[in-house]
Amino acid sequence: MTNIGSFRVGRRHGVVLLAILLILQLFAVAYFYSFFQQYGYLPSPFIDDKSNTFMDLFNTMFWAGRVGGYEIWKSVYPPLVFIILDVVRALLVPSFTYNTGTALRAGGYNVEIALVIAYCVLPALALCLRTWADFSLKERLLLYLAAVSSIPFLFALERGNLILLVTPLLTLLLGKSVRLRVLSLLLLINIKPYFGILLLGYVARKDWDELLIAVLVTGATYLATAAMIDVNFTSMLLNLVGFSQNANVFALRDIFSLPSSVSAFSAVLSAPRFIYSRYSTGWLNPLWLAGVINICKWGIIGWALTALLRAGRGVNIEVAFVVLIIVTTNIGIAAGGYSLIFYFALIPTLKNMRYAPMYFLMLAAIYVPLDPLFPLVRNNIGTQISFLAGHAVDVQWTVGLVTALRPWFNLLLLAAVAFELSGLRRQTVRCAVQLHEHHAKGVLNLTGDPDVN
Repeated sequence: MTNIGSFRVGRRHGVVLLAILLILQLFAVAYFYSFFQQYGYLPSPFIDDKSNTFMDLFNTMFWAGRVGGYEIWKSVYPPLVFIILDVVRALLVPSFTYNTGTALRAGGYNVEIALVIAYCVLPALALCLRTWADFSLKERLLLYLAAVSSIPFLFALERGNLILLVTPLLTLLLGKSVRLRVLSLLLLINIKPYFGILLLGYVARKDWDELLIAVLVTGATYLATAAMIDVNFTSMLLNLVGFSQNANVFALRDIFSLPSSVSAFSAVLSAPRFIYSRYSTGWLNPLWLAGVINICKWGIIGWALTALLRAGRGVNIEVAFVVLIIVTTNIGIAAGGYSLIFYFALIPTLKNMRYAPMYFLMLAAIYVPLDPLFPLVRNNIGTQISFLAGHAVDVQWTVGLVTALRPWFNLLLLAAVAFELSGLRRQTVRCAVQLHEHHAKGVLNLTGDPDVN
């Protein structure tokens, strides 16, 4: 049983909430399938380029084992990713010459099957780990179905993004084994470099020994894999800097396909393409509004990080990682909306936190699959070749109310976690003061003060 003041939530209530969410998601999956059968493409919030399905995977695989991945394509994937995909390509793709990633996809039917199998197996593998031991078989089955039918997971599958690999790794990260924690951390950082922010968890807790080990093994893995594919180890780091500073990497429609961060709003509002478009209004300065949004975002991120640092050893490492993962999904548009799949692995840790019911309600709001309803923007973007349908289709792109609200629910989740950490700090200080007072009374007793009880 979990308490928020007088608000008590039992396991039965959690199962009911999860079942309701699952029913909504299954209805959404049925809607997506029906829409695809009728129109030949997946509707919003799936990416607007209907010819680009699975290309996050095949574009990266195309450059695996080729010269120029960092110099020409400007990849921000670490060398380990190229090694993994080069092995997958050797095992599953016929050994012909492919001149583009699209051509590789045409010959990579076995890879697509393996991707779907991995999509189904990886969340199940995560649920079999000891971190989920407190959950019943019924709860884990509901959680599995809710995960694989959710929009963030389906979005990642449609893109073919390697982010699908992180679900079991995050589960290991939030376990109790130090060795498995360090192993999962080095793999996470060497798959998605932005997971480097998790090292701040050790800094907050002053776990210098584990921090040193994590940095050394992660760095050694990066250098060793860079040497294996014969690239300059600084290449990816320079690309990361350029990627973070380039505001034009993503098209505006891509930014708003499935945003996880309110940075999507500030990025669109400050883009010249929006300022001079028909969607901009004369009575509200979009640059001013983008600035207000950024101030709100960075204010809450700063609050969360400050609360984490001040809490120090008063918070365990699993909670520190949870806070930093939520920060990652809020910090910018680079992580993408599929980063919301991280929250699946956070559930066992969130369950033991003080405001767990509030967090689960926010997660339900983030995952609720009502994006096709209540469209705020509707735009016909012309005829495209749909990869899934195999023929030309007329594409209607929309942004729904839920799609627009999701980043704000995500920011609210971060604010709620920051509030709990701030309260933990106050509680720690209060306990320290009380301990000091008791200690002072003990000293007075030793001196024979008759007024001390």
